[in-house]
Amino acid sequence: LGGGLTTAQSHPTHATKPRDMIRHSLHVSHQTSAVLQSCITSTTHLTDALDSALSLSADIGIRHAELLHHSGELSTSAERLQSEESMLSAHASEIGAPLQHYDAVDTLGIRVGVLFKTTSTGKSSVVVRGLARVKVDSEEYVRILDEVDDAVEFFVRGEGNVSAEGVEYAKRALALHE
Repeated sequence: LGGGLTTAQSHPTHATKPRDMIRHSLHVSHQTSAVLQSCITSTTHLTDALDSALSLSADIGIRHAELLHHSGELSTSAERLQSEESMLSAHASEIGAPLQHYDAVDTLGIRVGVLFKTTSTGKSSVVVRGLARVKVDSEEYVRILDEVDDAVEFFVRGEGNVSAEGVEYAKRALALHE
């Protein structure tokens, strides 16, 4: 062509096009590489988070199993304690019934005007009658009479007169009954 110029030199746009394309491809490759690197980093973080979640889930599963086992033990213990409570309540009622009657004889005497004084020998009591603190027409008087009747039933006719103290309280219950 004229003057020894090559085609690439005579048309400078042809020579820069491949370079621009290479630069553009290189730029796109760098961007794609950065995006891929970001995706890999995010995937690594997600994998680590998933591993942590799975580990935590396994730990929670183990702890849950332990808690279920412990809960079962507690339920068994609670049932046993309820059974024992019922038995002990019945036993306490058996023990408390005599105490209730002893207390009734001791406290009701003062309210109905009957005092018991122990003799100098300490074995028998003397009945001293005084003024009653309870009015005959009150509901309390009826309740006191019921308590005295229960005490007489227990000490005179029931199991309360088996000891010397029980015999003494039987005498006192009869004195209150009069």
